[in-house]
Amino acid sequence: MENSSISNFTQIADVPDIALERILGVIGMATINFLAFWGNFINIVVIVTKPQIRHNLSNLLLLNLCFIEISAAIFLLPSAIVSYYSDSWIFGESFCALIGFLGSLFSFASIANLCVISVERFYSIRFPMHHAAHMSLTKILCMIGFVWMDSLLLSVPPLLGVNSYSFQSYKRQCSFSWGLEIMNKVYVLIVGLLCFIVPALIIFLMHWGIFRVAHKALTRINPGINRQSLQSTNHHKAIKTLSITLTAFVIFWGPYYLYHGYGAIRDRISHRHVIEVIVLWLGYCAYAMNPFLYSFLNRAIRTEVIELYKKILCCRVCIFKDESDEDEDLGDQNFIQFLEGSGSCVGMGQHRSSHSRVDSESNSIQRW
Repeated sequence: MENSSISNFTQIADVPDIALERILGVIGMATINFLAFWGNFINIVVIVTKPQIRHNLSNLLLLNLCFIEISAAIFLLPSAIVSYYSDSWIFGESFCALIGFLGSLFSFASIANLCVISVERFYSIRFPMHHAAHMSLTKILCMIGFVWMDSLLLSVPPLLGVNSYSFQSYKRQCSFSWGLEIMNKVYVLIVGLLCFIVPALIIFLMHWGIFRVAHKALTRINPGINRQSLQSTNHHKAIKTLSITLTAFVIFWGPYYLYHGYGAIRDRISHRHVIEVIVLWLGYCAYAMNPFLYSFLNRAIRTEVIELYKKILCCRVCIFKDESDEDEDLGDQNFIQFLEGSGSCVGMGQHRSSHSRVDSESNSIQRW
């Protein structure tokens, strides 16, 4: 009788802890959901309403990324928050399969779009003249079409019987569910390869190529007052800036794909509630961080976003003078802004073709 009383008391004492965990979890998830919606919404408004940004074809890729991630914020994350709090799925099996499909579709599309952005940016910076002459709206639309077709091909198999989309109690979410059959394991490994390993390599190689172009542009600058110190500072800032994208991708998506890939290789996976929720929502964090990361790495979009925030907040005190950007210490500029003027520093003895190439590379990097 005493043991039964002690057990009941322990269970009652655990209830507040469980409730507190869920409340804190919901607050964190709701914050991610809000940031994902707001950040992408602001970027869409800026790109669509500002002609000088909208007419830059490369920004259509960023617009597509924002559309993917704001769709996730609207259709995917709210249901994930509800199912986490209720610890069950209350919307029916058909809607569960739809949410699972959309979860895979949006994550695959977001990752594929990041790869396309990296390749396009490398192409525009490494071969600026060829990019300016041959890049067209049709080619950009083909890239966007590739992103969606690739994502659909990877998302549809579970609807056709290769694994399934169902409510996962350990994730508290309707999502991809896989079994231990050989075909199911092969599918999991293919998804991990195409949606994490290959994209990580592409992002790394493209950004390393951009860094090499930036480094060469820096070495062409004529010596001057504090030029060596300035070059060293921007050299380090180039590495720092270019590493942000890859680091963010690995942190947000790495745990999810590596965790499930390891389970497929080992023929088993330990479904631990805390781990599953953390790795799943780390991936969802990408939807909240990408709009801020990619817009603020783009000088033109960053400027317009800041101006829009100023108008929204109506905060005259916080308005910075335009001249303040010009008076900033050059050591605090990112390497893209620094390289913007590198063309004018090229030695007068160089051939016109070399001088034009440096200017083109600098202007291309400025757009990025």
